[in-house]
Amino acid sequence: ALNSCVCHGAPLASHGTIEIARGESATCDGSIFTAQIAWPVRTKVAAAAAIALLLQESVCGAADHNMTAFRVCSAGGKRPKVEKGYEDDGEARGGQRLLG
Repeated sequence: ALNSCVCHGAPLASHGTIEIARGESATCDGSIFTAQIAWPVRTKVAAAAAIALLLQESVCGAADHNMTAFRVCSAGGKRPKVEKGYEDDGEARGGQRLLG
């Protein structure tokens, strides 16, 4: 639940500063799930840098699997281009499911 989240700003090299929020952990069938989000992230390269930064958070170090996903929209041309990516980290289709 993000109503009691941990939030802080973080420098993201040449991509400026991002905000990071982490919700409370949830437990289901012996597994612990913790969601994190970073914003604003405007490019695929910035998304990769933000994910690398998020994976350094202490909550990720103890995890068996760190699934990640991103979606960014570029303003090039007449129609914005949506780029997305994900990493399952051993969980079948886990990262893909994060994209919805």
